[in-house]
Amino acid sequence: MLGKTRVLVGISFLSAQILATEVILTRFFSISQGYHYAFLVVSIAFLGFGAGSVLLFLSGHLSQAREPETLLSRLALFLSLSVILSFFLINHLTFNPVELLWDQAKIGLIPVHFLILSLPFFLGGLSLSSALTLFPTVVHQVYFADLTGAGLGIVLSALSFRLAGDRGAVWLLVLIALAASWLFLNWKKSSRANKYIQVVASLAVFLFIIFSADSLIFKISDYKPLSFFLKQKGAKTTQVLWDEKVRLDLFVSPAIRYAPGLSLRFSGQIPEQIGLSLDAERTSGLINLPVAQESLLFLDYLPVSIAFKKNQGGNILLLKPESDLELFLSLRNRAKQVTIFEENEPLRKLHKKQYVSWSEVTKQEATKVNFKTVEARVGLSQDKQKNKLYDLIVYPLPDLPGSFSTGFFGPQEDYLMTEEAAATIFNLLDRDGLIAALFYFLPPPRQELRFLALWVETLERLGCKPDYHILYLRSVETIAFFIKKSPFSEEEIKEWAGFSSENFYDLGILGPQRTLSPTPFIHSDFSTWETLASNLLANNLRQNLYRDYLFEVRPPVDDKPFFYDFLKWSRWNQIFNFFNQRLYPLFLGKFLVAFLFLQALIIGFILILLPLITSSPRRLSSVRKKPLFFGYFASLGFGYMLVEITLFHKFILLLGHPTFSLSAVLFFLLSTSGAGSLTLIKLEKKIGKSRLGFWPLICMGIIVAQITILKVAQPLILTLSLPFRLAASFLIILPLGFCLGIPFPFGLRHFYPQSEKTTPFAFAANSFFSLLASVLALWQALIFGYKSVFILSAVTYFLSFAFFYLANHRHKPNIQ
Repeated sequence: MLGKTRVLVGISFLSAQILATEVILTRFFSISQGYHYAFLVVSIAFLGFGAGSVLLFLSGHLSQAREPETLLSRLALFLSLSVILSFFLINHLTFNPVELLWDQAKIGLIPVHFLILSLPFFLGGLSLSSALTLFPTVVHQVYFADLTGAGLGIVLSALSFRLAGDRGAVWLLVLIALAASWLFLNWKKSSRANKYIQVVASLAVFLFIIFSADSLIFKISDYKPLSFFLKQKGAKTTQVLWDEKVRLDLFVSPAIRYAPGLSLRFSGQIPEQIGLSLDAERTSGLINLPVAQESLLFLDYLPVSIAFKKNQGGNILLLKPESDLELFLSLRNRAKQVTIFEENEPLRKLHKKQYVSWSEVTKQEATKVNFKTVEARVGLSQDKQKNKLYDLIVYPLPDLPGSFSTGFFGPQEDYLMTEEAAATIFNLLDRDGLIAALFYFLPPPRQELRFLALWVETLERLGCKPDYHILYLRSVETIAFFIKKSPFSEEEIKEWAGFSSENFYDLGILGPQRTLSPTPFIHSDFSTWETLASNLLANNLRQNLYRDYLFEVRPPVDDKPFFYDFLKWSRWNQIFNFFNQRLYPLFLGKFLVAFLFLQALIIGFILILLPLITSSPRRLSSVRKKPLFFGYFASLGFGYMLVEITLFHKFILLLGHPTFSLSAVLFFLLSTSGAGSLTLIKLEKKIGKSRLGFWPLICMGIIVAQITILKVAQPLILTLSLPFRLAASFLIILPLGFCLGIPFPFGLRHFYPQSEKTTPFAFAANSFFSLLASVLALWQALIFGYKSVFILSAVTYFLSFAFFYLANHRHKPNIQ
């Protein structure tokens, strides 16, 4: 019994290491390349799992191994070494998609990276498949240890970042694998040689990680904004802060001059600023306090400053500010109360420190500032429930790189830029409340035009005439939008016109019944922009614009929250020519997802599917109806992964940061699936094996029910505090995860008597289709929304039932 427990704990550690690797690689991609590559991790993982299962399938009979525990120990030992090797190689074979603009041969590094990072998962999949094959009589317990260990890995990965940043995360992966290796080894029965090898190899791993420490970090691409600012003369990093959600860098650089849209009228000096970077990507500045009050005069020359002046003594809400400009604009205009929603605790602490420094110098106590660590949508929903109202709500100002970026982004969600979010924000305004948002103007218009479309349609649904509620100011490089709950009066329009004239801005007023500022200061493409903006007011012209415009500018919704996905399939040729026929567009938006799906399909077919197809007739000669057996496990993998990916993305809204959502969803889903697998034997005794074959139909019904459950529960959950949101999320996932955890181990137990090779075969088939589903889920969501992904998942579980039923129906002929 003690030996069995030791092996099961070792399996839990092994699974913990694998899931920790997934979470840590998600943060690796976010920091080194960009968040929109993070979804790659799941497909990389299943490529490794599938390849490991195929190797086991092609190897000899594991059941005849003399020392199976020693075999597992060696595999875990190699797993620890593979982590060191993977990070070492990936940091030396660097790649960034921007390089494709001048060196298209670099695209060959993509599959190389894919294979390098799949190495730990290859060994992990080989180890877990081996464990399931070596211990077939307790497969449900092994499966339970696997899934519960996965939950442990998620928790440990979060702690590692808090304690020691990226270095701590890599050390964690190595140490967990080593711990599993030592647990697997039977020290009483193992030979002296095996013990000697174990000790020496473990010491070697420690030496490798110590002497290659500088290569075992998250190396930041040379083309990320942080790298650019640190290349300037005299630039240096002063502090790096970590938690499981974000890496925050503070640095000094002569290139930091953050004042988006600063008027040409301003002729003074901007005070010294400290660079602030989140995940080496979003970069802005913090004023280096203390400074004289006169040094903050530049704030009055920003386009959004008029909104703060109009609300002196008002109640202001700042949504996810990164710089401190919004805070100091509020304080400078003596707001009565300022509420700040920050999603990152390190950033909240920095802003609070800035406020304390300001207060010590100015002795100003008229403004009460309330700092909240809360996701923006959650904070908005909680304030709505409390009937709180604001005089001014400010969207986050753009970061510095936005002024010189291409304006194209990866497939990432933004639940603050959806129709549902806009309606909530509007309802939080007081009677004459105002909304302010500023964007860098990057022709041809995309994000600024989509934001305007979002608010035009939102106002119409709320019974307002958009042309009476929206103004905008154009500077040379920015456009600032102002949305008012009540219509702008003629006096207010004159006041805005005076402000724009004084600061060399152009005032934009929607609708033919109003006149623009008489003397535009900006002549570049103002008429083109004005035509696009005006077309949004009439429904027929708006629909034509949505259909014919080069980029996608329809307002996003919570089911398709991809505000920054501007690319259209139908405009591929024009976009390709826009980039001078370079391959760079392949790494933007939905084109990136399509490219990675094709890559996963080709590599997965070569490494997983092709060996299975060619060798299964010989190695599974005793298995009847092999195509149906294959279809059963393939559809289970495909359906389960569609559910997992959809829940991960949907719960970003409920739980916040993508990494936090991924960790929570994986923990809840895998632990409840593990609980379901643990009850397999009891279920077989209670309802019979024949009836368990119908279990996928129950899974199908629960998946369909999730669509309604999430739609109904979402508004309520958003009003709860984080512990209760986690509890509610767990309760939603519990029945789904429990049911989805049963079909796979049931199939393994059912088919194993025909051949011990059914286990690695099932794992390989499951992994190949999980690999495809991990990318296809996001691709489908970008086009049709997440609801459609749930429906497709339900269909695949129906298919798994059909495959199992036909494979075991006695009246059906055998399919060899």
